[in-house]
Amino acid sequence: MQTIILKCKPNAQFHFGRITLGEDATNLDDTSDYLHSDTLFSALINTAAMLYDKKEVNEFVEEFKNGNLIISSAFYCLEIGEKWIYFLPKPVTCSILELPESEHQFHKKYKKVAFISQTVWQKGIEPKDWNKECVFIQDHFLIHKDELQEYKTEEIEKLHIFSKISLPKVKVSTQDPKNRLYNQTNISIADNKPFKVGKEKVFPNIHFYFLVKSKDEEANYYKRLKLILEILADTGIGGERSVGCGKLEGIEIRENNFTVEEVDKNGFGAISLVIPKEKEFETVQYYDLITRGGRVIGKLPNEELERLKRIKMLKEGAVLQTEILGAASCISPNDDIYLRNGLCFSLPLHKNYFI
Repeated sequence: MQTIILKCKPNAQFHFGRITLGEDATNLDDTSDYLHSDTLFSALINTAAMLYDKKEVNEFVEEFKNGNLIISSAFYCLEIGEKWIYFLPKPVTCSILELPESEHQFHKKYKKVAFISQTVWQKGIEPKDWNKECVFIQDHFLIHKDELQEYKTEEIEKLHIFSKISLPKVKVSTQDPKNRLYNQTNISIADNKPFKVGKEKVFPNIHFYFLVKSKDEEANYYKRLKLILEILADTGIGGERSVGCGKLEGIEIRENNFTVEEVDKNGFGAISLVIPKEKEFETVQYYDLITRGGRVIGKLPNEELERLKRIKMLKEGAVLQTEILGAASCISPNDDIYLRNGLCFSLPLHKNYFI
């Protein structure tokens, strides 16, 4: 398993879109907080189409469908000095685990947490112990105190990961004067102040990362993936790249030896969006749903505007009894092919996160 780091500059902006309701709504009005696996998959396939012919692209897609290549969603990671802290989606059961009476006052605080560090996931630290063993960053992120023990807790708590900014825009090419003004919401990567360690300054940097599983790293499909990633570093990720969003500093590939002690392991947690096959749904224990698709397609003057079909998917953090493959579903309203990636990337889950 490899970690693919999408390196970002401070204040870099990204737009990942989010489904909106109503015919007049635009997908620019809001943005997902991170890069979901279906959007990342589309970026990889679109980049592959720049390099290979249709037959080779279809072969590359089949490697995903067959489970030879699996990708997670792209989450945030924190680089500080020599250390890297990788955030994972909070298992959905953390929101329904019982709290002792002494912790009831922190229920809303715990519910705000959306991401936990890899160490918190591996140790299976329950919400009842978060105040004692962990540090909260920007309300939504949680790390273990041992991960940055050389730094003061007060400094860590002041860190920021990202913010959302809304920019007023004007449509130039429209015949409707009433709807020329709109807002575009972007993710902005935090620009944190340096930490002082003795006489030196250490700069915390925020990046995106995702995980890749490949059945054969010597296979042609994995070599293609590495080439595609090199191109992706130049083309960027997400939408609105023509106006400066989505730029990356580069891409770095690292080995990831993620483990949960065998005696503590009990099932799996999904870290991608998932479309379970009918028989696979029996293994899904706890989950939240998210609606994807719905984007407008067909923008040429003589084309009728159509929307991609909407589809319900299991959100990252779903708790599974066993590993499943999932499926890629076509959401096209016509004969074109628009695949929504619901192939499941899961990690071993600590028994503490099962109810």
